[in-house]
Amino acid sequence: MSTMPPRRETDRHIRSNVGLQLANIAHQSFNVLTKYKFDGAGSSAGQATYRSRSTADAAGGEPGHGAAELLAVDAFVEKKVTQI
Repeated sequence: MSTMPPRRETDRHIRSNVGLQLANIAHQSFNVLTKYKFDGAGSSAGQATYRSRSTADAAGGEPGHGAAELLAVDAFVEKKVTQI
């Protein structure tokens, strides 16, 4: 006699979903933020954000629909002003 509990139908469905992409979640993404301070009274900064395409298929959406791939790059410059 086996000591393991009987398998439920949900166990099989859970195992069949292992490794599949989640709906509305980007499979690959990164975010980089950097700042450089100059010797004087200024600094510069930049940010890069990437997010791969996400699908809405698993959430009951139409196949092929979802958020598009995104790459955003931002740059900032700061200068301290002492005179007007």
